[in-house]
Amino acid sequence: MKIVSRGFVDGYYYKPRVDMELLETYHEGLIALSACLAGEVQRNLARGFYEEAKETARRYQSCFGEGNFFLELQDHGLAQQQLVNQQLLRREFNGIAQ
Repeated sequence: MKIVSRGFVDGYYYKPRVDMELLETYHEGLIALSACLAGEVQRNLARGFYEEAKETARRYQSCFGEGNFFLELQDHGLAQQQLVNQQLLRREFNGIAQ
């Protein structure tokens, strides 16, 4: 509740936003998913920034704790999702998140 409220009150810029600092403050007891193609990890992969995507995933795993951050695989028949999913399944991503 605090994260959503702060996103609307303090982070609002055309739409509510939450930054890493806020997540680090209120992460306890939460689990997180890497999201769809619009998520930070997936956006980096789609743009060809593989190392940045891994670092972003590590940052989220560090924030939420081991076993509380999950890489999300989606398949809506989009070519870009297939490309991103293949990269998420690479060995280097093993151990970063579930």
